[in-house]
Parts: sequence; C-alpha cells; structure tokens
Amino acid sequence: MAGVMKFGDATFQNGIQCTVRRGIGWAGAAGEIKAIDAFDQDLGNIYVKYTQVMRFKDIPIAVLSCEHIGKTSLDKLLLIMWDCYNGFNRQEIVTIVWFTKE
Repeated sequence: MAGVMKFGDATFQNGIQCTVRRGIGWAGAAGEIKAIDAFDQDLGNIYVKYTQVMRFKDIPIAVLSCEHIGKTSLDKLLLIMWDCYNGFNRQEIVTIVWFTKE
C-alpha cells in the first residue's frame, strides 16, 4: 500500500469516483491506499485506478459529476479547496485521483 489519503468529507459514492488534490503529489498513484478522515480515523482502503493532472480552472464538468462528495460545481469545489489548502487559487495545478471504495 502506498501512502495515506485524508478526506475532510468521508462521503463516498458507488463505483468509480474522484477526489481533487493540490499539486502533483498524488500524480501517478495506483493501487490500494489507506483512507482516513479529518480526525485520522481509519476509513478503510480506496483503490486508485488512475490520475490526471491539470489546472483547477480546467476541470471538466463531467469530472465534477464524479466527485466523491457527490455532483458539485467548480465554484463549490473551489470553496472546499480554500478550506483544505491555504492560499489555493483557480490557476493551480491539481491532481484528479480516480478511485473506487469497497
């Protein structure tokens, strides 16, 4: 297992879903990864299928419909990113991590 991924909102969907992470730290991740919540409680494992790297402002609407928190808009996701990452802005590079949770 490679790493631990923290989820501020431990809501998950059925099937393939994604999470957006600041920077390229998760780019290229694959396989089983431990998931924890904001209080470091174990959420089980997620299974990363693939990742994509792009500017936050360029995230397609289709991706937003697959967010683990449920369908969202870029503006709503931006508010979440501001809460998670100090000084985050729309021009930043992000990694979209596609995964399943069993």
